[in-house]
Amino acid sequence: MGEWKEIAAAVIRTGTAMREDGMTGIAPRDLADIVGRASGLGSRNINLYPGIPADTCHDLAVFVALRSPEYTRSRRGHLAFAEALQLLVRHMQGACTGNTRTAVLVCDEYDRASLDFWRPNLRAIMKNAHLEFYLIEGGHVVELPV
Repeated sequence: MGEWKEIAAAVIRTGTAMREDGMTGIAPRDLADIVGRASGLGSRNINLYPGIPADTCHDLAVFVALRSPEYTRSRRGHLAFAEALQLLVRHMQGACTGNTRTAVLVCDEYDRASLDFWRPNLRAIMKNAHLEFYLIEGGHVVELPV
């Protein structure tokens, strides 16, 4: 498993705890705290999507795509897999080229067609940066091949 699997595991734990407490799921505004703690870097030292836009490119960028009712209150504000993947490519090949050295994508739905579409870009990104993709499935974390 990759170095950043703990981020996906933290999303699972938070979603489970919220359901057990009678809450309806993770809101986009909750992600900064979840990801910041799980990464050990704090929310101000990473680029997070969805999240508060930053004017600084950090070493780590995290893209979270949650759509299932198991983890979200509603889909409002959350990214779909295809959206998160497009943002990852724009981040890594756009304004933050050469600055962000690691990108992590965590999702609870997987769109193979989108991954295949962006694969040439992902391969180009992997020449200079590290990518890890994780699927949250049935309370488990599965690393996706990039």
